[in-house]
Amino acid sequence: PNILLKNLSSDVIKQFLQKMPSGAFIGRFIVQKELDDGILHEIKIAEGPPLARFYLAYMDAQYIPGKIKHFLAGASGFRPKFKGAG
Repeated sequence: PNILLKNLSSDVIKQFLQKMPSGAFIGRFIVQKELDDGILHEIKIAEGPPLARFYLAYMDAQYIPGKIKHFLAGASGFRPKFKGAG
């Protein structure tokens, strides 16, 4: 499908969905009220939910608390290279 819009606020996406025959990948919690009210409709994907990638940007590891470093080190596929890790 053509991608018309991306990186928009959830409110703009919801308005667009209500006015145009379209679809969007959006968190269920963002549109739960519209789903409950029958305004928007869910389309289930046979293969399961799509995977999402998340990114972390930081200026310097010294500003990341040790507990956060430990959590990130245990995250699947995330192998941080902190200078002077501690």
